[in-house]
Amino acid sequence: MACEIDPTARNIYECNHKPALMFNDITGVKMEEIPTHDVLCAGFPCQPFSQAGFKKGFKNTRGTLFFNILKILKHKRPQAFFLENVRHLKNHDDGKTFAVIKCKSFNLI
Repeated sequence: MACEIDPTARNIYECNHKPALMFNDITGVKMEEIPTHDVLCAGFPCQPFSQAGFKKGFKNTRGTLFFNILKILKHKRPQAFFLENVRHLKNHDDGKTFAVIKCKSFNLI
């Protein structure tokens, strides 16, 4: 299963990986539609955490996609997960953003 909102990226992903399921917007996917999986590989847009996105972080809707990933992790409980690196995420909002991500992620263990 894969999910990609950008049409060009979605087409390339489908050509390269041929997922059995392909969704557009993860915020509209129901938990029961997501297959059971052992590893979750996910990413969320970097713009809310960068200069280009005015560093609004979780105050920007795209920045809250981390919480959608968290819901999937809580519901599906894969054996492992890894998240895409977002440049400057560690230092965003004086480290508060990364602290929230670490805290929420480690609470899954």
